[in-house]
Amino acid sequence: MITVNGNGVTIDGLHLNGLVNGGLSTASVNGIVANNVDSLTAAHNTLDGFSGPGIDTAVSTNVVLNANNIILPPPALI
Repeated sequence: MITVNGNGVTIDGLHLNGLVNGGLSTASVNGIVANNVDSLTAAHNTLDGFSGPGIDTAVSTNVVLNANNIILPPPALI
């Protein structure tokens, strides 16, 4: 849903919904993906219905994850 390619990014206060087709078929894996970036802050976000961790920050540095609410999809969709 959101791919971060730049450094020094803040994502604050969003509600992202990862259910596809109204939740009848599947769920997206992550709502925020930031691979190999420096200085990412993700705070006060709600990530609803993603089948993975919701936020993927592989190989990124200076990552701050604060007060995000991760809501998993129903078990049949994982």
